[in-house]
Amino acid sequence: MKETAHALGLPFSLLRSTEKPASNIEATLRDIRYSFFEKLRREKKLDVIVTAHTENDLAETFLLNLLRGSGKTGLTPFMEKKKGLVRPILSFSRDDIIGFLKAEAIPFRTDNSNESPAFTRNRIRHTLLPFLAKEFNPNIVATLARTARLITQGKTSPLPFLLEKKSHRWYVFDREAFLVLPKQSGLTLLSHIIRSLLGHSPRESFLRECGKAIVSDKGKRPRLENRDLKMEVFSDRVEITLENHLPGKPPKKGGQKLGRKK
Repeated sequence: MKETAHALGLPFSLLRSTEKPASNIEATLRDIRYSFFEKLRREKKLDVIVTAHTENDLAETFLLNLLRGSGKTGLTPFMEKKKGLVRPILSFSRDDIIGFLKAEAIPFRTDNSNESPAFTRNRIRHTLLPFLAKEFNPNIVATLARTARLITQGKTSPLPFLLEKKSHRWYVFDREAFLVLPKQSGLTLLSHIIRSLLGHSPRESFLRECGKAIVSDKGKRPRLENRDLKMEVFSDRVEITLENHLPGKPPKKGGQKLGRKK
């Protein structure tokens, strides 16, 4: 690593820790590393420290903390913004990075401790995730990483402040506030409303059609209807109404196909 840094004209710093924690080794050593990074950042007057965490690290941490019963913050620690720290390659898998290094003939080092089954993270990496990929979802790493990102968006989204429930059959929300939301947060809001009205989750295609109607700026007032729902888009608000069944009785299943009202 030192030789590679020098070959690239980059400064190299090394920390040799003499501390030998009796328990919680990973967490203790992690704290030591980040304290060292922050010390370097301040001493060298750097803007940020860049870490090499990948999508695999995000997925492993999400699953590790899920098994431990963590709350939302614990499930997505990599997604929290921290002063002086960035993780620019979280969207790339470990295979992506290794493939790039090999293609560019850049030498790299693998920490032997990453193979030890003594650490829970390693058992998740080498045993649990391969099992889940083989038996349930071949894209499990990307799926878990995406879930972590969605949870983060849900934590930071102002959805509770946008939504106004007029009755058990009628929801209204601010259109201008909706338009400044990240796309996924907007779809989350729509999914919440429709699930509350229909009693089941809507299809992705249904949500996307609703989202397109809300952001449409063609001078006309979009109105979408299906068998159970009506959505009207005004300049300042969006109204979604449950129709075609008696109050207090469950709506019929299905009816997801939309037609545009002309």
